[in-house]
Amino acid sequence: MLAYCPITSKDYDVKMANIVSTIHENADDLYAALAKLKAPDPAQRRANAQKARAYLSQSVAGCLDQESTDIVLDAIDALNWQAQARSPAQIIDDGRWYLRLLRDRLQRQFVKKKGGLHRKTKADYQKQKFPDTDTLEITQTLEQFGVEGITVTPYTKNWWRLEA
Repeated sequence: MLAYCPITSKDYDVKMANIVSTIHENADDLYAALAKLKAPDPAQRRANAQKARAYLSQSVAGCLDQESTDIVLDAIDALNWQAQARSPAQIIDDGRWYLRLLRDRLQRQFVKKKGGLHRKTKADYQKQKFPDTDTLEITQTLEQFGVEGITVTPYTKNWWRLEA
Protein backbone atom coordinates (compact mmCIF):
# COMPACT_ATOMS: atom_id res chain seq x y z
CA MET A 1 0.00 0.00 0.00
CA LEU A 2 1.18 3.51 -0.77
CA ALA A 3 0.50 6.74 1.08
CA TYR A 4 1.18 10.24 -0.23
CA CYS A 5 1.86 12.68 2.61
CA PRO A 6 3.48 15.92 1.37
CA ILE A 7 2.24 17.68 4.52
CA THR A 8 1.89 15.83 7.81
CA SER A 9 -0.43 16.74 10.64
CA LYS A 10 -1.01 14.81 13.83
CA ASP A 11 -4.61 16.09 13.80
CA TYR A 12 -5.51 14.98 10.27
CA ASP A 13 -3.23 12.05 9.35
CA VAL A 14 -4.82 8.60 9.35
CA LYS A 15 -2.56 6.47 11.56
CA MET A 16 -3.74 3.07 10.41
CA ALA A 17 -3.25 3.79 6.71
CA ASN A 18 0.21 5.25 7.28
CA ILE A 19 1.36 2.35 9.48
CA VAL A 20 0.55 -0.31 6.89
CA SER A 21 1.71 1.79 3.91
CA THR A 22 4.92 3.01 2.42
CA ILE A 23 4.84 6.79 2.88
CA HIS A 24 5.98 9.07 0.07
CA GLU A 25 6.57 12.74 0.82
CA ASN A 26 7.03 13.97 -2.75
CA ALA A 27 5.27 13.23 -6.01
CA ASP A 28 8.33 11.92 -7.87
CA ASP A 29 8.87 9.14 -5.32
CA LEU A 30 5.18 8.26 -5.47
CA TYR A 31 5.21 8.12 -9.30
CA ALA A 32 8.26 5.85 -9.23
CA ALA A 33 6.57 3.55 -6.72
CA LEU A 34 3.38 3.49 -8.80
CA ALA A 35 5.37 2.57 -11.91
CA LYS A 36 6.80 -0.48 -10.08
CA LEU A 37 3.50 -1.38 -8.42
CA LYS A 38 2.15 -4.89 -8.83
CA ALA A 39 -0.72 -6.63 -7.12
CA PRO A 40 0.49 -7.95 -3.75
CA ASP A 41 0.98 -11.67 -3.55
CA PRO A 42 -0.65 -13.61 -0.68
CA ALA A 43 2.51 -13.37 1.45
CA GLN A 44 2.59 -9.57 1.10
CA ARG A 45 -1.11 -9.33 1.89
CA ARG A 46 -0.60 -11.45 5.00
CA ALA A 47 2.35 -9.26 6.06
CA ASN A 48 0.26 -6.09 5.60
CA ALA A 49 -2.63 -7.66 7.50
CA GLN A 50 -0.25 -8.70 10.29
CA LYS A 51 1.07 -5.11 10.57
CA ALA A 52 -2.50 -3.84 10.74
CA ARG A 53 -3.49 -6.42 13.38
CA ALA A 54 -0.41 -5.55 15.46
CA TYR A 55 -1.50 -1.90 15.47
CA LEU A 56 -5.16 -2.72 16.11
CA SER A 57 -4.37 -5.11 18.96
CA GLN A 58 -3.20 -2.10 20.99
CA SER A 59 -6.67 -0.57 20.96
CA VAL A 60 -9.13 -3.22 19.74
CA ALA A 61 -9.69 -6.51 21.50
CA GLY A 62 -10.14 -9.77 19.61
CA CYS A 63 -8.39 -9.08 16.30
CA LEU A 64 -9.23 -11.84 13.88
CA ASP A 65 -6.71 -14.04 12.08
CA GLN A 66 -8.90 -13.96 8.98
CA GLU A 67 -8.91 -10.92 6.70
CA SER A 68 -12.14 -8.93 6.48
CA THR A 69 -12.48 -9.55 2.74
CA ASP A 70 -12.34 -13.30 3.39
CA ILE A 71 -15.06 -12.98 6.02
CA VAL A 72 -17.29 -11.02 3.59
CA LEU A 73 -16.63 -13.43 0.71
CA ASP A 74 -17.39 -16.44 2.93
CA ALA A 75 -20.68 -14.80 3.97
CA ILE A 76 -21.57 -14.16 0.33
CA ASP A 77 -20.76 -17.77 -0.60
CA ALA A 78 -23.08 -18.96 2.18
CA LEU A 79 -26.06 -16.96 0.84
CA ASN A 80 -28.96 -18.80 -0.73
CA TRP A 81 -29.40 -17.19 -4.15
CA GLN A 82 -32.55 -19.10 -5.06
CA ALA A 83 -35.56 -16.94 -5.87
CA GLN A 84 -37.98 -16.82 -2.97
CA ALA A 85 -41.73 -16.81 -3.42
CA ARG A 86 -43.22 -13.47 -2.43
CA SER A 87 -46.25 -13.34 -0.19
CA PRO A 88 -49.27 -11.24 -1.15
CA ALA A 89 -48.43 -8.83 1.71
CA GLN A 90 -44.92 -8.29 0.28
CA ILE A 91 -46.34 -7.66 -3.18
CA ILE A 92 -48.78 -5.10 -1.75
CA ASP A 93 -45.95 -3.38 0.18
CA ASP A 94 -43.88 -3.20 -3.02
CA GLY A 95 -46.84 -1.67 -4.86
CA ARG A 96 -47.35 0.94 -2.14
CA TRP A 97 -43.65 1.81 -2.22
CA TYR A 98 -43.74 2.21 -6.00
CA LEU A 99 -46.87 4.39 -5.87
CA ARG A 100 -45.26 6.66 -3.22
CA LEU A 101 -42.16 6.96 -5.37
CA LEU A 102 -44.25 7.84 -8.42
CA ARG A 103 -46.29 10.40 -6.43
CA ASP A 104 -43.13 12.08 -5.06
CA ARG A 105 -41.54 12.32 -8.49
CA LEU A 106 -44.69 13.80 -10.01
CA GLN A 107 -44.98 16.33 -7.20
CA ARG A 108 -41.34 17.34 -7.61
CA GLN A 109 -41.78 17.73 -11.34
CA PHE A 110 -44.96 19.77 -10.91
CA VAL A 111 -43.48 22.10 -8.26
CA LYS A 112 -40.27 22.53 -10.26
CA LYS A 113 -42.17 23.61 -13.37
CA LYS A 114 -44.58 25.83 -11.45
CA GLY A 115 -41.95 27.98 -9.93
CA GLY A 116 -39.45 27.65 -7.19
CA LEU A 117 -40.88 26.36 -3.96
CA HIS A 118 -38.99 23.09 -4.19
CA ARG A 119 -35.86 24.75 -5.58
CA LYS A 120 -35.93 27.48 -2.91
CA THR A 121 -36.32 24.96 -0.09
CA LYS A 122 -33.47 22.90 -1.50
CA ALA A 123 -31.26 25.99 -1.92
CA ASP A 124 -31.99 27.11 1.66
CA TYR A 125 -31.07 23.66 2.96
CA GLN A 126 -27.83 23.66 0.93
CA LYS A 127 -26.97 27.14 2.27
CA GLN A 128 -27.55 25.91 5.84
CA LYS A 129 -25.58 22.71 5.33
CA PHE A 130 -22.72 24.33 3.39
CA PRO A 131 -22.43 27.98 4.44
CA ASP A 132 -20.36 30.37 2.33
CA THR A 133 -16.64 30.61 2.96
CA ASP A 134 -14.74 33.84 3.50
CA THR A 135 -11.15 34.92 2.92
CA LEU A 136 -10.28 34.84 6.62
CA GLU A 137 -11.45 31.22 6.98
CA ILE A 138 -9.27 30.11 4.07
CA THR A 139 -6.24 32.01 5.38
CA GLN A 140 -6.65 30.50 8.87
CA THR A 141 -7.00 26.99 7.45
CA LEU A 142 -3.82 27.39 5.41
CA GLU A 143 -1.98 28.65 8.50
CA GLN A 144 -3.15 25.58 10.47
CA PHE A 145 -1.34 23.46 7.89
CA GLY A 146 1.77 25.62 8.21
CA VAL A 147 1.32 27.41 4.89
CA GLU A 148 2.05 31.13 5.13
CA GLY A 149 2.63 33.92 2.66
CA ILE A 150 -0.30 32.95 0.42
CA THR A 151 -2.53 35.73 -0.90
CA VAL A 152 -6.18 34.70 -0.96
CA THR A 153 -8.32 36.66 -3.43
CA PRO A 154 -12.02 36.08 -4.21
CA TYR A 155 -12.46 34.82 -7.78
CA THR A 156 -16.21 34.24 -7.98
CA LYS A 157 -18.76 33.09 -5.42
CA ASN A 158 -17.02 30.51 -3.20
CA TRP A 159 -14.05 30.30 -5.60
CA TRP A 160 -10.69 31.67 -4.55
CA ARG A 161 -7.38 32.45 -6.22
CA LEU A 162 -4.37 31.44 -4.08
CA GLU A 163 -1.07 33.06 -5.01
CA ALA A 164 2.36 32.83 -3.38
